Amino acid sequence: MTPPGGVDEGCFHDAAHAETLLRDCGAAWEIRKVSFDDPRTLRDLASHFGESWWQEVILLLLALEEEPSIFTPFIREVVRLPAFAASRDLVERCLDDAARTSPQAFVELLRPAAGTTAASGWRRFLPPAFQKLLGRPLVEPDPDLWERQLVALRVLERLDERALETLLPQLAAHPSPDIRRWAAERGVRSRQDVVYAERGGYELVRLPSEAEWEYACRAGTTTRYHTGDTEEDLGRAGWYQGNSGGKLHPVGEMESNGFGLYDMHGNVWEWVEDDWNGSYAAAGRPDDGRPWIDALRGSYRVMRGGGWRGRVAAAFCRSARRSLSAPGLRSPGVGFRLSRSVALEPLDFGPGFWLLVSDSGIW
Repeated sequence: MTPPGGVDEGCFHDAAHAETLLRDCGAAWEIRKVSFDDPRTLRDLASHFGESWWQEVILLLLALEEEPSIFTPFIREVVRLPAFAASRDLVERCLDDAARTSPQAFVELLRPAAGTTAASGWRRFLPPAFQKLLGRPLVEPDPDLWERQLVALRVLERLDERALETLLPQLAAHPSPDIRRWAAERGVRSRQDVVYAERGGYELVRLPSEAEWEYACRAGTTTRYHTGDTEEDLGRAGWYQGNSGGKLHPVGEMESNGFGLYDMHGNVWEWVEDDWNGSYAAAGRPDDGRPWIDALRGSYRVMRGGGWRGRVAAAFCRSARRSLSAPGLRSPGVGFRLSRSVALEPLDFGPGFWLLVSDSGIW
């Protein structure tokens, strides 16, 4: 068969022909037309995924804005191949350049979990007993399926996080330990409060200032912890050295404070926006709740709340406790809590609430 424009079935086996296609954008339209008449065209093109000669051809095709989109049928062929996992940079470029994207092909890839694909040919019609006699199972191994599924998970985090939620129960029982671990971590995150922006819109989120953080932590209380003054009181509010069992815990297992916030004490230290300035009582600090940021950003940032790890005793988890670290710190005992800006007005601490400042923090 020779389609319009003279692009024949064997064109994708001639790597030099890629240069001709790039010089003539009209050829991309012809290839597109052929792909809907003969699905083998996309399968053949996908077999060259990751090869440098064909990258621009693929990106050019995906960038076409004609309907229906070619993205899903082409990517459905690509995700079946080892090159999908081996060419992650090209996968990202496809997502960047495509006129339209869809999570469909990636969701489909995540449904089989056993590292196998259906048996091919006439064997798939035989009863299991005959399959066993032939020495061939009802399914055939797909050795790199799990690696491709991990890539699909990362793609879906970018394309459509909500699509992942329906897959979590299946992924939690996946044979791959890496995928089970990913599902467990994702499950913890999905139980936490998340601010979603409408598609195409933006939601302004930021680190809280140190004053905002402590106001949120105290929730109107004046005690060491929002549950009281004793270590026993802390044990109801947060995870620290004395009760964490040496591990991080999912958010929400302890008592919330009066604002409905969990884990303000312990679990992980939380970054705030402020530069470290030693004493919070020093001259120059803002008096309206804004972050204390030096004209030239300092070498250290403030952390609050205490954590589960190491020798973090109860005293480190007090509402007033301050700590510091270089912003490049990476640790399983350090995290952050995002705030959403509503208005740039001074904080209203409410009637009868005194804001006391000392060298050890805001009380």
